[in-house]
Amino acid sequence: MMKSRLLAIAALLASTGATAGTPATPMVTVRGTGQGSWEMLCHVTAPGGDETIRAVGPDRPVLALTSLRRATCNYKNGSAGPLAVAIETTQFACPFAGAAEGTCETQFKTGAFGSIELRRKS
Repeated sequence: MMKSRLLAIAALLASTGATAGTPATPMVTVRGTGQGSWEMLCHVTAPGGDETIRAVGPDRPVLALTSLRRATCNYKNGSAGPLAVAIETTQFACPFAGAAEGTCETQFKTGAFGSIELRRKS
């Protein structure tokens, strides 16, 4: 009885371990680059409705989101130069008006602040 339980536990661990080491592909990647101080605080709503806040800044310039319904990122650029923001996704619409075909990026001037809305493509 004890031996069969140990074998069952070992089999369970082996089956979950194979998928646990494989990172999920991000649905959205937000990348910021700029000199000096800048920040983005992203309010991320999961498919179930739970909301978390994730920070992007000079010390952590990339945010990869694997599961979300929508997100709003509030940015503030206090840097010595422009803040470049790039968004990589195939499932969400690019929030930047005038972005070139196939790219989703923009630059914000020094002192700029505002918000970026990430919504699924319709």
